[in-house]
Amino acid sequence: MSLNETIERLYQLKRGKRGGHERPHKPALLLAVLDLVESGVIRDNRIELTDDLVRVFKEIFGKVARRDDRPSIENPFYYLCGDGFWHLESAQGETSLYVSGDVRAPKSIGQLRRQADFAYFDPDFWKLIKHRETRAEIQSALIARFFPDHADNLTGRNAAYDERHEGTDPTVHESPARSNAFRRFVCELYDHQCAACGLRIRLNNELSFVDAAHLIPFSASHNDHPSNGIALCKNHHWAMDQSLIALNLNDTWRVAPILNPRRSPAEKDLSDLDGHRIIRLPDETDFRPATSGREWRLQRLLRA
Repeated sequence: MSLNETIERLYQLKRGKRGGHERPHKPALLLAVLDLVESGVIRDNRIELTDDLVRVFKEIFGKVARRDDRPSIENPFYYLCGDGFWHLESAQGETSLYVSGDVRAPKSIGQLRRQADFAYFDPDFWKLIKHRETRAEIQSALIARFFPDHADNLTGRNAAYDERHEGTDPTVHESPARSNAFRRFVCELYDHQCAACGLRIRLNNELSFVDAAHLIPFSASHNDHPSNGIALCKNHHWAMDQSLIALNLNDTWRVAPILNPRRSPAEKDLSDLDGHRIIRLPDETDFRPATSGREWRLQRLLRA
């Protein structure tokens, strides 16, 4: 499994939801494992449910939890198996401890410890985690996707992340693997349809005319949460990046006054977008364009 494939899979973790809120358990567990690999506590592809892992998980969880989240590590330790790259070694010698939808899922840490000796990653996944550079890449991608609002608190935990950015401006760091994962996830939320004009061209399930545009650029926000993204065709992506269009708080488009519809048909087409409702929004409310991102774009509309 390549780094690109790994991060794409992480961006689409199967997660419990309540009222549109994504539970933080799985990414918090993965960040805890990365932390213990970095510190040398975990040295082999054998992740035991130790007191150290429980402690670090709860520390991370306490920083990112909201609403009625509870730090029950037994849930992600078991259910992460459903994502295909994490496996459990049964203490009873069973072929497969995890069964999707199994009502016998462990209800406590003690019960899980009695059922499972340890967890382990797919070999290719573990190879990426073993190496400091790709481990830091995975860590920063997890934070950007799931916990961008807590990045300052979380990145300070990991020496690999700090060393990687030492002497550089972290706001300009770009990762092709992270960027590709964000694009795929956001475009699928919008069914590869431009939210401004409705254009949808997708060939062979890979070639798409639609981009995943950040509302607040990644270089300024380090935010890959879907609510910081919107699917736009090449033309409207360019127009937004040039501060010519922005999504209003009432789901209509605003157009910069600098545009003159009499100058050209193309400029008229862009100008006519003003006041039109967005073509498509994600079904899940937590994935819809965030107010902070909309306001960031509205403040930058060209006024001249």
